[in-house]
Amino acid sequence: MNNIICSWLAKRQIITNIFNFFEKRESKNFTSRVRRCAVYKYAYTTNEQYEAKYINIGDYIQSLAAKQYLPDKTPILMDRDSARYYDGEPVNLIANGWYAICKGNEVFSDKINPLFVSMHINNLKNIKQETLSYLKKYEPIGCRDFTTRNFLLLEGVKAYFSSCLTTTLDKDYKVSESERNDKIIFCDYEINREKPTKIDKKLLEVLKNYNKEAIEYTHHSYDFGLSEEECFKTAETLLQKYARAKLVITTRIHCALPCLALGTPVILVIPKKYDKKRYDGLTQLLNIIGYDRHKFIINKIEKDKNGLVINSKKYLQYAKKLKATASLFINAPEIKTSVKDKQYGGESGQNTGILNFLDGQNPPKTLSGEGFSSGGGGLL
Repeated sequence: MNNIICSWLAKRQIITNIFNFFEKRESKNFTSRVRRCAVYKYAYTTNEQYEAKYINIGDYIQSLAAKQYLPDKTPILMDRDSARYYDGEPVNLIANGWYAICKGNEVFSDKINPLFVSMHINNLKNIKQETLSYLKKYEPIGCRDFTTRNFLLLEGVKAYFSSCLTTTLDKDYKVSESERNDKIIFCDYEINREKPTKIDKKLLEVLKNYNKEAIEYTHHSYDFGLSEEECFKTAETLLQKYARAKLVITTRIHCALPCLALGTPVILVIPKKYDKKRYDGLTQLLNIIGYDRHKFIINKIEKDKNGLVINSKKYLQYAKKLKATASLFINAPEIKTSVKDKQYGGESGQNTGILNFLDGQNPPKTLSGEGFSSGGGGLL
């Protein structure tokens, strides 16, 4: 297809809207080849595509989400950015997370049996045919955002919007309501009370109905030097805090999405221009205060009759399917087992039908998008 046409369509959300309408998760077959499992660790020094300035505990929270499904609670730890060079015993790997495709992870070692789900690719422009051909072997690919999904579909790789595996953290980390306290946790954000921004003013309105004396601050950025054990322990400690809080306000996706699973009311703050590549798809699931890509203020908050923040339940449809997919992958018997799901966005059409339409065939009569922009597809 002409790249200029694709670019024009993508900028206007047309591709996303069409894919949302047609999206269908096909049956996926799993065969148990190995029983040992691995989860990601993060060296942060092995990827030439970016220079990490700190340890991001959100990465470890993603690994904890995968670890919930493993029968072995002491899995092999594998560097996310060096999977091509893994030379240990054969492993199953739930390959969820953030990727900058680089020299060490453009394909994986043949000793890894991966499930690609909740995948976000940050550097789509750098992806070569070798990586696309490798992903096709494991399709359909579960994508954490619409941008990754749309790219893969246009490149001929079957893909679907899976949401993020951290929305299933209730398996190991949700607590009873009797354990909830009055804490309001700010993660990597602080209100400027002397010179409040537009965002701060919106947040102060929300906080009128809360005990503002019970505020606690957390962060997901840590200096290098922590051991892997310390990183995982820190991630667990943060999840335990979020599970018991009255309200969480955060700029971090992997604080906000886990809170959905934990039943903790949460607001995602977008303090700068909306990053379509990161957020599209996920923002439909969350309460948001922040800016869209035109720098207009967003104030999308659900509240109960007492004015307290409540979460949307929309994430549940994706979380349920993620749990089934991950569980069947890890526990697959010797014979093939199918994960059947026809509810990802609709049952009409195949991906080939979408591409035929984009190449000039007749369009569908109606389009239904996801998100909360006019026409769907996330924030404009």
